[in-house]
Amino acid sequence: MSALSADDVQLPDLDAELGKLDRVNPMDAVPETGDAEKDCKGMMSAALVAFKKAATGEAQTFKDNTDTEYWFAVCFQSREQKDAFLKAMDWANHGDKYLDGKFVAKRLGVELPTITRKFNTGETEKSMVGMGTIPANFKSKKKLES
Repeated sequence: MSALSADDVQLPDLDAELGKLDRVNPMDAVPETGDAEKDCKGMMSAALVAFKKAATGEAQTFKDNTDTEYWFAVCFQSREQKDAFLKAMDWANHGDKYLDGKFVAKRLGVELPTITRKFNTGETEKSMVGMGTIPANFKSKKKLES
């Protein structure tokens, strides 16, 4: 087994990684003293604070995105009643089981509060296409036959 050299080790770009956590680079607030040991301790402390802050934010994002209390159901006595209702509301082309709440609210003239939350932006699906797990022409909103 050969020894590793510094050239064999790929260190992450700490500034780039911290930049992903917050729009303000926490390293900008660390004064340069000219003393490498003090500067390093200051940078490590700033990095730790930034990572802890990001972890707190990620916990809230996880909680928000896994909340199950964001939907309700409307039931009819039969499929025919449901289909007649969807057709009368001109919603039949937007789903027969699950409809986008923002779409329904807009059609009914209901103003919803604006939500600023990190949602899945489709990166998972793009990466799955890249791996060949799902075909490139996959349409995630295909209407399923009941």
